[in-house]
Amino acid sequence: MFQESSGTSKHSEAGTGMPASAGHNCEDRIGRTPSPTVSTDRIMERLEVLGVLEDLEMAQELIDVFVYDAGQSLEELGRAVGAGDAKVCERLAHRVKGSSLNLGVDELGALARSMEEKGRSGEMAGATEVYESMRLTYNAFCVVARGILRKVA
Repeated sequence: MFQESSGTSKHSEAGTGMPASAGHNCEDRIGRTPSPTVSTDRIMERLEVLGVLEDLEMAQELIDVFVYDAGQSLEELGRAVGAGDAKVCERLAHRVKGSSLNLGVDELGALARSMEEKGRSGEMAGATEVYESMRLTYNAFCVVARGILRKVA
């Protein structure tokens, strides 16, 4: 995905740096308009706390797994929002919230929390807008992640 070294993670297609089964980058997976702001400093802080800031391979692995898992969850979430399935939206948003906050992508975590609350309450008014914001924030993270990996290298 963002691999800038010749190594390959266990979550990547051999030699491509792409998550297994993805076959394309995160912008192609979800959309192309990365406009929201994502805090590079906060993500760097979390990578340091997680103990991977000094290890390019580990940082790469962590980011690749996040990009793949969050991308998959967002694709499923988009379908659930379209179907009006509040329970599935709650479950998927909870998953994205946890992984986002763990990695320091607080902006996506906050949006996911909002979606999770919509799903829990069954009040899905505005869910499409929240989903679109989540998608755009995910794309912004993908752009920021490239820069982070250059800094770590």
